[in-house]
Amino acid sequence: MSVVATALYITEQTRVLGPVLGPLYFTVALSLWVVVCLPCTVVEMVPGFLFGVQTGWAVSMLGKSIGSAISLYLGRYVFKEATEKAIFARYPIVRKLGRAAEQEGFPFLLFVRGMWLPIALKNYGLAVLNVPIPNVLLAGFITSIPHSLLWAWIGSRMNSVAEVLQGTGKISIYDVLPGRDLIIIASPIIVLGAIVARNFYLRFNALLREED
Repeated sequence: MSVVATALYITEQTRVLGPVLGPLYFTVALSLWVVVCLPCTVVEMVPGFLFGVQTGWAVSMLGKSIGSAISLYLGRYVFKEATEKAIFARYPIVRKLGRAAEQEGFPFLLFVRGMWLPIALKNYGLAVLNVPIPNVLLAGFITSIPHSLLWAWIGSRMNSVAEVLQGTGKISIYDVLPGRDLIIIASPIIVLGAIVARNFYLRFNALLREED
């Protein structure tokens, strides 16, 4: 069964369960989705379509947080040796990420969790590093707030599940941003975040050059 077919099946099951059990079911399904490292971006739009922005946002945040927690503890305490071999073989840069995280601390975890990286690297990759799991989870929760809200909002603007899962819907920037006031408030935050991210990127590149 393909990723889209699986997502469609989960969506239909969620519809049948109704407004109370539906969000709970989707939260559990999304958690398992994260654990097995399937692409999350498209699936995160579904709760917004099914439940609206606020509930969809909460479902997405909770599902990703639970899935990340399970992945981190499995990667560190249950499948540690296998995880290390798989992660280090596929992503040799993870070792350097670990050293950077040890030097920079929590702000660097925010940087890594906020980057567009494979979910396997964000969860299982960080699980094999010498960083506190609660810190990784907190960083993941914080960086998921804007992402999950954006996807829930986009999902709520779609007309059908097919548009959500197959990317056939058309959304303009004016549909996504709820108003001019929000743009005015969010712009300085976005600019500041971009500056901080750029500084960490430059420092991480410098660290890579030193170790090479």
